[in-house]
Amino acid sequence: LNDPPPPLQLEDPRGTDAHSAGPTMSAGAGRPMVVYYLLPGDNDDSEHPNAFEVIPAGGPGVKLRDIRVRFPLPGKYHFRFKMRWESGPIWMDVTNEDSSVPLFDDRIFMKVLRFSWNDPRSLGQPAGAAGPAAAPPPAAAPQQQQQQQ
Repeated sequence: LNDPPPPLQLEDPRGTDAHSAGPTMSAGAGRPMVVYYLLPGDNDDSEHPNAFEVIPAGGPGVKLRDIRVRFPLPGKYHFRFKMRWESGPIWMDVTNEDSSVPLFDDRIFMKVLRFSWNDPRSLGQPAGAAGPAAAPPPAAAPQQQQQQQ
């Protein structure tokens, strides 16, 4: 269970191999992919990423939409994907739901930013049902309470 799955052999429609630089490299349709992710705001360890499986819905590659549908945590998130570029690895922000997400060494690696625990589209739950309730604001210090009276 500790070893990641073997890399998929991919064909790039541009006629280059999957290790070349380019923002749209991704796995073929219908084949399950393991998606590795970190939530830096939750102090996740990059040596031990979280993971979930996604099966592309159609067309070439895993789309951002596929990631959102299968992402295992409730809430609203922004996804950045690790990829190779000219000088080495970079993090690519993908915001178009129809875009194929990039691969890094034939795998999908994400850095995830949580905007909110609550999102009505998340896991098909109604608004307010996903995640813990927001904490109440802190009580005013005794000196502030006296000044306000």
